[in-house]
Amino acid sequence: MLRYLIVLSALTTGLDFGVERAAADDTYYMVILATDSAPRRVGGSHTFATVVKLSDRLDADGKRPMESHTISWMPASMKIKLLRGPEPGVNLSLEQTLSWAQSQNLRVTAWGPYQIKKELFDQALAQKERLESGAIAYKALDSRSRCGAVSNCIHAVAGLDLQGGMISTGNAYGEPASRMVAEHLQRWIIQPGMTYPALNESLALAPAGVRFQPLDQAEEVAALPQATASASAVNASPPQTAPAPEASTAKK
Repeated sequence: MLRYLIVLSALTTGLDFGVERAAADDTYYMVILATDSAPRRVGGSHTFATVVKLSDRLDADGKRPMESHTISWMPASMKIKLLRGPEPGVNLSLEQTLSWAQSQNLRVTAWGPYQIKKELFDQALAQKERLESGAIAYKALDSRSRCGAVSNCIHAVAGLDLQGGMISTGNAYGEPASRMVAEHLQRWIIQPGMTYPALNESLALAPAGVRFQPLDQAEEVAALPQATASASAVNASPPQTAPAPEASTAKK
């Protein structure tokens, strides 16, 4: 009887661990972006980021479920004024931000997509919830009021990691400031020299004419990790030769 209980306990534990391993096999990514104008002006500069969760399991259609969330903190008026005090802010989706950039004839630059640790993805979701709760106001020059109640677009993204200290971008804005944010978050990137451009199509970054820049001049391109086929996906018989199954997207 004792032997039976030990075997049963081991089997149950193994099943639990299997569930944990399946969840741990989900992968997470981030792309940091910037807008800038030519000639450069503060009103055309913006820092934003999108995080992605890519499921390890294929769905019934042979696709990998993907969810994405964007931090794109702007004044609700959509007019960036340096000397304006705290004002209501709005967190835009990636699609809304790219549409705004196109309407203003702005250049969009991106770093990534990089694979990140799950903790950064979770912090991004928490930050998005804070921004959209109405508890935080927008202020372009927020250096003297960094009390958590106001933020500009740069610190809305850089604030995902305060453990590494509070970032100071000085007078930088647009592309230079966004690159500094990417470097600030680099310790959460699993392989800083590896990008995953297969995600760009699902995020609609390629049609938007986004220009990609490396954090590391020796960056390499990697295919997305292969998914573990689920029972329903086996029936769908997805192609086995594709480097990465198509992702089904859920954007927020």
